[in-house]
Amino acid sequence: MFTEFYEHYYSKIRPFVFRFTRSESDTEEIMQETFVRIWLSRDQLPSIENVDGWIYRIASRECLSHLRKTQKDPVVSSLNHNGFDQTVLSSDGTPFEKVGVEQMRIAVEKFIDSMPKQRKRIYKMSREEGLKPAEIAAILSLSVSTIKNTLSTSLRDLRQFLLSMGFENLTMICCIPLFY
Repeated sequence: MFTEFYEHYYSKIRPFVFRFTRSESDTEEIMQETFVRIWLSRDQLPSIENVDGWIYRIASRECLSHLRKTQKDPVVSSLNHNGFDQTVLSSDGTPFEKVGVEQMRIAVEKFIDSMPKQRKRIYKMSREEGLKPAEIAAILSLSVSTIKNTLSTSLRDLRQFLLSMGFENLTMICCIPLFY
């Protein structure tokens, strides 16, 4: 049964992972780690409403973990649970790289300020206050799916904005959606 599950999801997740790594060997390593984590958490599967989202979240976290371990670019060295807002510059980053990250931070702040009021509030509650979608939903008297959809839309729009501003290399590291 897990073999069928693996075969079904492997072909769906692999292109997603490859977009981050651009490496066959790294992709395979991340895929292996992803399915090991799924296997170890298989008892949770019956209670998961959105299996696809759950699996993509595991794959995203494995990508992040792998990128942190193998990061050769000295600009981005860590990421906290809130997302990219706490991007840390390593001490050996060049001035050019540091300026690039600072420009991206300014661009992100500008984008967040331009969001509609409710979307901005949900985004900040998630990324700055570290609240889970269920907690935000309870506070704002909205459904959890509305919160998740709003966060997904915000992150998708932010990625597109950063790409349009020329931040191709850092976008994948800084904007991976982290739902709790």
